[in-house]
Amino acid sequence: MHGIPNHRSYIYVARGGRRRYYYRVSRFFLFLLSTQRVAAVVTRWIAVGMQKGGVGKTTLTTNLAAALAGGLGLRVLVLDFDGQRNTTIGLLGPTPEGGITIESVLRESASIADAAVRTQFSPRAALDVIPGSRGLTAWEQEIRDWNSTVLRFREVLRAGPVTPTSETGRDYDVVLIDTPPAGGLWLQAALTVSDGYIVIAQCERY
Repeated sequence: MHGIPNHRSYIYVARGGRRRYYYRVSRFFLFLLSTQRVAAVVTRWIAVGMQKGGVGKTTLTTNLAAALAGGLGLRVLVLDFDGQRNTTIGLLGPTPEGGITIESVLRESASIADAAVRTQFSPRAALDVIPGSRGLTAWEQEIRDWNSTVLRFREVLRAGPVTPTSETGRDYDVVLIDTPPAGGLWLQAALTVSDGYIVIAQCERY
């Protein structure tokens, strides 16, 4: 990429006439691009969080998941840690309460493979969701020792291979965790489970 400083931070996006357009991306997204259609070595766990509501956490989570699965061909799993279940509804449509949810997995009454639901986003997109549960809000009030609890959650979720039920021989490439608009237990749990995180922020003067 001649004429582009620090070219490793850029990807080629489009070509219009004689002009070429580039978009600067972080090392994380360059890693995701490098794993396109290549057997995953390590599943990457990413939390999306912000204590304030209405800033776009769910919008970013659902659109990023769709772009990674549909655009890059990655196997993506979304965990809905928010009791409002907006991510679940956004990716699966209106779904009835009950059934296997992320609460079932964290209570160790179901496995990730049992809880994951394949979306209808695209026939070729491996995009699964573990539905959220309104019971998470009440459960948070019952838990006294947060530190030991979130460590147990990490063990439960990351104990073994995370493999899509409809695929064989390859784990998910990326697991995205959407969190509630609060700095409580579920945000702490998501950060503890994850390898990295995305913080939603709006740039203002003060």
